[in-house]
Amino acid sequence: MMIIGLQGRPESPNVGDLIEFSRVIYSHWAVYVGDGYVIHLTKNKNKPNKGEVKRDRLLYVAGCFRYKVNNILDYKYERKEIELILQDANSALGKNVTYNLVTHNCEHFATNLRYGKPESLQVKKVLYSALAIGSVTLLLIYLKIFIF
Repeated sequence: MMIIGLQGRPESPNVGDLIEFSRVIYSHWAVYVGDGYVIHLTKNKNKPNKGEVKRDRLLYVAGCFRYKVNNILDYKYERKEIELILQDANSALGKNVTYNLVTHNCEHFATNLRYGKPESLQVKKVLYSALAIGSVTLLLIYLKIFIF
């Protein structure tokens, strides 16, 4: 299986790699578990604030969207042992777990499997952007009220 990597070169995923699936507004995340399969957290459409851990074919999850190996936090954390990643991923299969877009989404789930640290850089990016916009807005209001 070929995946286009971060530098635009073809690469094959290794067991334990994080796979980022580009969507229109966000990215979906999964962990590659071998033989063309990934394990990922999906939102349960019937139960609010619940997600289900699934094992699906990588190409099925990708659909018509692009995907790549993106071990996004390797610079920051050490990867867990492959056996432990697989054990944790397989033990989570089929479970209904809490799903929250900000605090417990598919990226949190995938990074927790790989590093033992649930983290979502795309959520942080959105929150930092919102904070920056809010700060600029407050500054402009302040300037309008007190300066002009």
